[in-house]
Amino acid sequence: MSYIDVIKNIEDDTFYSDGNVSGGIINECEKILGLKLPKEYKKYISECGYIGFGDSILLGLDSDGENEERGTVLGDTLFARDEFSLGGEFVVIEYQDYENLYALKCSLDEELEDSPIFSFDIKYDNKLAEPVKVSDSFKEHFKTFVDNLSD
Repeated sequence: MSYIDVIKNIEDDTFYSDGNVSGGIINECEKILGLKLPKEYKKYISECGYIGFGDSILLGLDSDGENEERGTVLGDTLFARDEFSLGGEFVVIEYQDYENLYALKCSLDEELEDSPIFSFDIKYDNKLAEPVKVSDSFKEHFKTFVDNLSD
C-alpha cells in the first residue's frame, strides 16, 4: 500500500500531515527506544511523517528531526514509559490525554513486516489496564483511522 496515495485523496478541511521522514531520523528513533519498528510502520513514517484531522493524530515522526517532544511516536512513547510504565516492546501511535493510548507492538531485535495494535486504558493511579488487541496490523489500523474521516 502507498500511504501517500491514500492521504492525497482525503478531502477534509481539518486534515494535515508532515511529509516524508528520512531513514536516518527513523533509525535514531529506533536507537533511542531500543527496538525495531515494523517495516510497514516505517513505510508510513517515511511517506507521511504523521497524519491527523481535528484533534486525532496517528503518530509518526517530524521531518525536521525534533522528535523527543510530545506529539510524536518517540516523545509520547518515552512519556508513556515514564508516566505509565508502558512496556519496552510497545510504541504509542495514538494518545488521548490520561484516558487511553493505542500502541504498536514491536520487536526488540527483529524487524517485523507488520504487527498488531493494542489499546490500553489509563487507570486513575496512572497504571495501564490490560491491553486489548484492536487491529491485527498497522496497515489495518491506518485504514480504519482514515475511514473515520468519512464518518
